[in-house]
Amino acid sequence: MNISRSKQTLMSTMLIILCMSTSIFAQETKQPATNATPDWKALGSIAVMHSGRLKPLDTVARSSMLMICGKQTVKVNGQSMHALEWLMQVMCKPEVADNYRVFLIHDPDIQALLQLGEEDKRWSFTELIPHLQLISAQANEAQSVQSHQRNRYQRAIIELYNHVTSYVRLKNAIAPEQSKDFAKQAQDAAALVKSLIADPDKLTDDMVSHINILKKGYENLAQKSNIHFVPPIGELEWSRIGEHMRLVLLGLPMDDSVIRMATIRKAYREGDWQTINTMVTEHLATPAQQQSKVRSEAMFNRMALLVNAMPIYALGLVVTLIAMMFKTRWMMITGTVIVLAAIATHTFGLGWRMWIEGRPPVINLYGSAVFIGWGATIMAMVLEKIYKNGLGNIAACLIGFSTLIIAHHLSLSGDTIEPVRAVLDSNFWLTTHVLIVTLGYSSMFVAGALGLIFVVRDVILRNFTKQSYARMGRMVYGIICFAMLFSFVGTVLGGIWADQSWGRFWGWDPKENGALLIVLWNAAILHARWCGMVQVRGMMMMAILGNCITAFSWFGVNMMGVGLHSYGFMDGAFMWLIGFCISQLIFVAIGLFPVGQTMPDDESNDNVRKQKPILLPRQD
Repeated sequence: MNISRSKQTLMSTMLIILCMSTSIFAQETKQPATNATPDWKALGSIAVMHSGRLKPLDTVARSSMLMICGKQTVKVNGQSMHALEWLMQVMCKPEVADNYRVFLIHDPDIQALLQLGEEDKRWSFTELIPHLQLISAQANEAQSVQSHQRNRYQRAIIELYNHVTSYVRLKNAIAPEQSKDFAKQAQDAAALVKSLIADPDKLTDDMVSHINILKKGYENLAQKSNIHFVPPIGELEWSRIGEHMRLVLLGLPMDDSVIRMATIRKAYREGDWQTINTMVTEHLATPAQQQSKVRSEAMFNRMALLVNAMPIYALGLVVTLIAMMFKTRWMMITGTVIVLAAIATHTFGLGWRMWIEGRPPVINLYGSAVFIGWGATIMAMVLEKIYKNGLGNIAACLIGFSTLIIAHHLSLSGDTIEPVRAVLDSNFWLTTHVLIVTLGYSSMFVAGALGLIFVVRDVILRNFTKQSYARMGRMVYGIICFAMLFSFVGTVLGGIWADQSWGRFWGWDPKENGALLIVLWNAAILHARWCGMVQVRGMMMMAILGNCITAFSWFGVNMMGVGLHSYGFMDGAFMWLIGFCISQLIFVAIGLFPVGQTMPDDESNDNVRKQKPILLPRQD
């Protein structure tokens, strides 16, 4: 009966996963039936050059809104507006978008400086216009201070200034924000230059003055924009529309992309969705737009696999806990299948992202969070395969969910597929040193998660038996051995990389010290266990403390503002790091509390009593 129910549960779970996957892909391949609305999927697939990388317009919209607003939707008249629609409003109807409350201001000193009040944390550009000069002055003053010496207010005012600047650049991405029909203006300018080239005698002083005014306006437009819509022409790279139009005044033929984007802008202002869809279709059919990775990235954004993996991890955790509570085998199998589905989603999202990047997964803090979580879940499921006690499922869900939450908050700083930082700009060492070190982080977090589970079971639930107690000790001991191996080898490889890149094997950089701390702490745990200085409980407490050391080595040293690896400082992240370390110390204190319970010999006495006795042959 149990086997039958297990098979039914397994088949039902797989069927649900298959239906969900089919639904997602069916939605992605569905084409708009009418021209009653813009084809958002096609609009988001337009390839542009932004922040030094070729990407879809959808990525520009999502990263810009995340950076400015802290989320990918904005409330307008009680309804949610997605990021791409918001970007189109900003580029095409800035006078309307200026009233959307998208600027996240949570610093109390800035709210007091601008006299905004504390009833809301989001403000519109219209509300900030009277304070733009003050914001600029305060930001310039803060920028004169060394980055690692800036206080919380100085970092916050610089961040707000950057957000306002980015917003202004988005407003002028296609045309000057005051322009109503930029397509006609561009065509008239191109026609004027063409006629003058054909007949230079037509040139008059008024025309020279007019061309100079146009040139100045296009230069101003180029300075205010940061999206490159015009594809490469000859030896020219991707360019902004203002840059291209300035070259048109010098005799360069105007690219059709300028007219198409300007027409899209005008049609959007007028609500002419049919014209928009026609222009987008024509634009995507051009050779410069035939970028498979760009379109794949747009689809990757829409599917949001790494975000959707989080609720699957949460569901797997709940089902596994219920199965352990009621000791139900078929539900435990269901929980394992759900966890495997979450890991598969996580893996597919990680691999897809790697293909888009064309590099190994760890190129920034965001990538490291995704990869560390993935590595930890794989190791936890290996333990679950060996011991089959549900603890691997719990550890995988806790770490997978937590690291993806961290990755989501790291994405608020902008585009997560950014150009590689100088300290990581080497595919070989990204594939060796960085990945091995991060696998060491993953191992430490798995050991720490099992230590937390140990404290809950031993002190709170008190459901250990002698066998399960010893088995959990073996699980943590084995994973610490792996952590020691990965951390040590990764640290040595990092020294070799540093010797080749910077001419020294070791420089006592904070990141190097952090890696060394992990190696020494793993060695201390193993030494203490081998020498009998600690038993299972003591090893668990040391594994939990390893969470603090690993979190600091992975995340904390990047925010110190010192050394070759200092980047990514965020006040909120620093406070969360401190809070995490405090929580681990609390668990250690609870774990050291004397329990004094008597553990039974067998954790399955009930099952043993239910089994039929084994009849041995009679001995005469």
